Amino acid sequence: MKNIEQLKKDAYSEETKKQIEADIDRALSLGINGTPSTVIGENVYIGIKPYTAFKELLIKAGAKKRGF
Repeated sequence: MKNIEQLKKDAYSEETKKQIEADIDRALSLGINGTPSTVIGENVYIGIKPYTAFKELLIKAGAKKRGF
C-alpha cells in the first residue's frame, strides 16, 4: 500500500461513515441482512453464485458481453 496514512484518514472520515450507513440502509430496505448478496438493477440475489451465473444475470440486465 503506497499511502497508509491516506487510507487511515479515509477509513475514519465522516464521509466514509455516511456512505457506509447509506449502503447499510439501502441493503436493509432491499431485504438484505447478510452476505453474500448482490444487487443487479432492481433485483437482489442472495447466496453464492458461480461466475457463469453472474455473467448471465449481468448480460440479461443489459451488460455487454466481454471476451472472457
